[in-house]
Amino acid sequence: MNQDEDFRGMFEDFTYYPDTIAFYTLTARSIPAILTGAVHRHETAFLDYSNKAYNNSPLFKNLTQRGYEINLYSPLILWHGYRNFNIENSRSIRDIKVNFSDFKKQVWRYVRFKYLPYGYKQYARIETMDFDSCRVDVGSVKNYHWSNRQAYDRIKQNPTLTKRDGNFFSFIHVEGSHIPFDMDKNLNRIQNGRYEQKVATSLTLVKAYLQRLKTNNAYDNSVIIIMADHGYRIGAGMDYKMRNTRANPVLFIKGFKEKHEMKISDIPVSYYDLQQAFADLLEDKKSADLFAGIGHGRTRTFLSYKWDGSALRNEIVEFTTTGKAWEIDKFTPTGNVYTFKK
Repeated sequence: MNQDEDFRGMFEDFTYYPDTIAFYTLTARSIPAILTGAVHRHETAFLDYSNKAYNNSPLFKNLTQRGYEINLYSPLILWHGYRNFNIENSRSIRDIKVNFSDFKKQVWRYVRFKYLPYGYKQYARIETMDFDSCRVDVGSVKNYHWSNRQAYDRIKQNPTLTKRDGNFFSFIHVEGSHIPFDMDKNLNRIQNGRYEQKVATSLTLVKAYLQRLKTNNAYDNSVIIIMADHGYRIGAGMDYKMRNTRANPVLFIKGFKEKHEMKISDIPVSYYDLQQAFADLLEDKKSADLFAGIGHGRTRTFLSYKWDGSALRNEIVEFTTTGKAWEIDKFTPTGNVYTFKK
């Protein structure tokens, strides 16, 4: 933002919390924890945990009591069976249609990956969310995809928001700065890109989203949170110490009708604080006034695990720190290691 005039000032009215620590190293566990405040430590199977967490979400309960329509746009919600809350844009898993030819191709990619010599696996990009490409649109109902390009095109192709009575909550999960680094600032596909270019991609997408809200007079009466599910550091490995570089996600918050230059807060935020912050924002608290009473030097927790194709079964190692979110040398293992139980 400091280096590029196009991004300067785009977060006016927001408060930036740079010293923020996430729940987990990676995405799959982070999404339900962000939306519910409940964390998973292998006490139960992950799907049992996520179903229970969503059905008891303080955020969803608060929104429902206030008459909000709830919409969730993400390939990683993982909420099946009975629901305590009505999610307007969601369909039952049994209503999803699959192109089985594409599905088999994805399965074979995983088989190939399994039997590749270890040294070559790093060059064979696989992603469980690639299976989303196997879904088939049914009639006028379009399946959601998290890609930056599709999100950007949706904004540009639908510049006018339909005005409706009522309150709306939307959780919109996009690719953002995720690997692979295959896009530039203008969302053009590139080869051998850099992390900084994918960050610029993300800012361009967010700027377009904010501008559409402003153009449609929906910006001032909206709470907006721009966040990541986890952090990232260029060149960091995936041993436990380096995984802690993923503890520091971006967090920008704007409350209702805020008008000011961007503020930067030095409060040491933990994602364990989010549920209270969500409630305070719905009570019209301003972004710079959130996380009241949190002092410096507090002990914060981070749960670390690795990605190897079965991330939801990997052991979870617990760390705490009293330092800044980016000071990885100050992350100390508590001795608690949580392992998958069948």
